[in-house]
Amino acid sequence: MIIIKVDLHHAVKGGVTRLFTMTISNTGTHPDRPARGNYVARMGRRGQEDIKAIHKAPLRSNRVDDWPRHAYHPARLVLRSLRALFPEEK
Repeated sequence: MIIIKVDLHHAVKGGVTRLFTMTISNTGTHPDRPARGNYVARMGRRGQEDIKAIHKAPLRSNRVDDWPRHAYHPARLVLRSLRALFPEEK
């Protein structure tokens, strides 16, 4: 599982605010093609940090199917997951 946590570090006031937490989980549904993977991306609500709660009731959830595991940098999987979660964004 990949866990992405995005924090805002306040330059003037100091302190840190959690903006969002997102998870990307391998579904394990490509056993016959180990070079490919299927993933589920889940977005938590603003400020939500509990991973179990995000998995139980995500703000948004979607899939990334048939992803070439070792062909690209993991950041591209994160980008593809964000696009899957927010298809209305271009």
